Amino acid sequence: MPRGSGSDAVLQIVIDGTGAAFGNGLSITSGGSTVKGLVINSFGIAQHGIQITNAGGNVIEGNYVGTDVTGTTVTGLRNDIGIYIVGSSGNTVGGSTPAARNLVSGNFHGIRIEPAASPFTPADGNAVLGNYIGTNSDGDAPLGNDFVGVAFRGDNTVVEGNLIFRRGY
Repeated sequence: MPRGSGSDAVLQIVIDGTGAAFGNGLSITSGGSTVKGLVINSFGIAQHGIQITNAGGNVIEGNYVGTDVTGTTVTGLRNDIGIYIVGSSGNTVGGSTPAARNLVSGNFHGIRIEPAASPFTPADGNAVLGNYIGTNSDGDAPLGNDFVGVAFRGDNTVVEGNLIFRRGY
């Protein structure tokens, strides 16, 4: 996707973790869900914007995870991981159109995909497509995630068409 083409996401709900004692912004444990139009921020250390576990086949598209509703400012506390897929296969994060693009910026880690340890459950066949990771919503200025843009362990995982900026430490 060309840099600066922006996001056509239709944002409808803000989930603000300021003051949340524990928990993730959104936890998905069943398959076949679609998450669209959310702004999720300020959940802090060891809490994630979106976490998917167990059943797969979920679609995460058209969300801002870690920024405010304008997609230009990092708010309050940083989510530990913006989008965390653990022990879940066949999920899609983003897509091929600006409306499907997620903005994942202002977290400690952007997107992380890994198998579950106990009991071992793979995280195979996931796709991270066309997202803006570590930038503003227009893709023309850095906002960063503190450590990792995208990290994954799993067979047949596809990561393509993303614009990724990582802060240097």
